Amino acid sequence: MKKNIFILGASLFLLQACGKKETQESTTTDSTAVTTEAPATTTESAPAITNEPIIGKWIHSVPGSEKEKEGFELKADGKATSINMATLIYESWKLEGNKLTLQALSKGNGSESKFEDRYTVNKDEKGIVTIVSANDTTAIYTK
Repeated sequence: MKKNIFILGASLFLLQACGKKETQESTTTDSTAVTTEAPATTTESAPAITNEPIIGKWIHSVPGSEKEKEGFELKADGKATSINMATLIYESWKLEGNKLTLQALSKGNGSESKFEDRYTVNKDEKGIVTIVSANDTTAIYTK
């Protein structure tokens, strides 16, 4: 008896697994045939951004002091500079798709360390480009 239940369960499992390959289903409503397709399962990524629209100065308000601005300048030759940040020195940048990476040098308390800052470059339906920090999504840089 237990063996029959096991075989029945295994058979149902196989039938169900094979049946999921079907992507179309037809139904009839008021003598009109309607065909529906299962939605495609794709992962859409943000469209790639070219270098041209991101060349220039990008700033945001300093948290707690909204009148003051800080940021960085991206130059066409791949170099970067800091804006109003004495201890954070941006050196270079690279863009891959819509992911921006800035190589930087942090100076403070008598020590120096190299690191990378990561950002996401966004372009809205009006063509306006913004750069958002991967570490602090409230830090949105504009030209």
